[in-house]
Amino acid sequence: RGALRAQLLAAMVREQLRVTAHEASSAGLDFSISPSPRGLDLALFGFSQHAAELAATVLRSLRRLEPNGPRYVAQKERLRRGLADASKAAAHAHASAQSAHLLRKIHFEPPALLDELGRTSEEDVREYAGALFSKCHVEMLVVGNLDAAAAKALLGKARDELGGSPLPRAERPAQAVAD
Repeated sequence: RGALRAQLLAAMVREQLRVTAHEASSAGLDFSISPSPRGLDLALFGFSQHAAELAATVLRSLRRLEPNGPRYVAQKERLRRGLADASKAAAHAHASAQSAHLLRKIHFEPPALLDELGRTSEEDVREYAGALFSKCHVEMLVVGNLDAAAAKALLGKARDELGGSPLPRAERPAQAVAD
């Protein structure tokens, strides 16, 4: 359930921030949000003094998803079509999916996600977003024009924006390769 809810959360936040993304793009910044076996991955691209503001906006939106029935219905339908059409994907996509299925301990097949999608409501996704950050671990890789102090300040800002308590090391998920 969490994997599907993470996909819906990422899609809903991307849609919620469409105008922000356009404005950021005009300033040479971009971001992506994608679910991963470890939680959610947020990537920021571009060089600007406003990157930290964009990161805070995206993190705030992840934590406080705005209710929007039509947005949820549209994103759920888009995800449903993608999962239903997974078998029609290009050969390289099938190879990648098969590789993930064989090598990763944490992997979800489209039919299982599609089945769960029918039982998932917008309220489920909002509850998931709230619970997801009750305990969290933030990792950051900075490449570019930030010195160490600025990178640490950005990491602290990200932690503050997400709130919650630190996730103990023993509870942090790791993407293991199957034996």
